[in-house]
Amino acid sequence: MKALFYNYPWSMDVPGGGERQMLAYAHHLPSFNVEVDLYDMWKPALDQYQIFHAFSVMPGIIEMCDYAKKRGLKLVVNPNLWITRETRENYPYNGIWNILELADRII
Repeated sequence: MKALFYNYPWSMDVPGGGERQMLAYAHHLPSFNVEVDLYDMWKPALDQYQIFHAFSVMPGIIEMCDYAKKRGLKLVVNPNLWITRETRENYPYNGIWNILELADRII
């Protein structure tokens, strides 16, 4: 089985728990016979994968998640998001919900 990992474009510029989790999964899943690649927009090859795994629910990823689903991949979402009382107004909850509704599995 092959899985393609995806995150929002600036995620590795400000890495946090979700990015660490993504890299840990990429390191350990091969021991379970799951081949993992990180998405490279310069070398797209979605037809080589069965799973598209998004490690965020940040605004702007829904289009790529929807595209992967339309290409026949199963969508797994890790909704890594740190919301506090001070930051809760910064997040589009409807957009987050739309990503979660698209998912075949949520971890």
